[in-house]
Amino acid sequence: MTELPFKAISVDMDGTFCGSDRSYDHARFAKILTELEKRNIAFIPTSGRPLCRLEVDFEEFKDRLNYVADNGAVLAIHNKITDKIVFSFETVMNVINYVKKHYPDNLPTITVSGIEHSYCLKDQDPVLKEYSRYYYPNLVEIDSFDDLPEDDYTKLNFHLLAELIPEMERDYNSKFPDPIRITSSGWEDNDIIPVGVNKAEGLKKLLQEMEIDPSELIAFGDGMNDVEMLSLAGISYVMENATNEVKKYADHIAPANTENGVLAVLENYLGI
Repeated sequence: MTELPFKAISVDMDGTFCGSDRSYDHARFAKILTELEKRNIAFIPTSGRPLCRLEVDFEEFKDRLNYVADNGAVLAIHNKITDKIVFSFETVMNVINYVKKHYPDNLPTITVSGIEHSYCLKDQDPVLKEYSRYYYPNLVEIDSFDDLPEDDYTKLNFHLLAELIPEMERDYNSKFPDPIRITSSGWEDNDIIPVGVNKAEGLKKLLQEMEIDPSELIAFGDGMNDVEMLSLAGISYVMENATNEVKKYADHIAPANTENGVLAVLENYLGI
């Protein structure tokens, strides 16, 4: 059996592991995962998606994987949470009230992601609510964010034009004691997360628990929220569908996500 140059595999989901239909080839992945397990190589979905979504994505494999969820805020080994970084309830309400004051039209776009449940307003746009229900299977609708219960909240997702994000982040952080970081995964799609949370920091902690050095990691990504992870890994692949800006961080270019690029690269390494 050929020895591979890595002991762990980290994959972003949207635009990387998943195709345009948000899914992947389960049969091909099952064969790959079996071969990886023979070599004691860990497979780590590393995503802005919450853990509850990743557990649905990998329902038939979930006890065989490790996870870095919510952009690094939640870590899990074989489906058991081992670490989490969460907002204080006060910070969550500060962010909501800030958006309510400065961007009132965008307030209904907020989804608050929690370990037990996630929450959106009942009057959220139906199209956006369908999106929220997909990414947050534990979603609960509430009349007002004043009804938001206390929970371990890892992020707030909301829609705002990308060019307004730096100004919002600076202004909010100048007014409140607990700083936030805002990452964009699309033109208007943004995640508000605690400062210090990113995929690379989450991976560092998880790999340490697994006694694997980051130099023994191979990582796949396509977006700007993947660059820390790509820089951390000993081997990095950026998808063909990524922007040229992200491709600067790649050791190699993988086929596009619509061509099952991650699976193709891993099959090549495994010789299957």
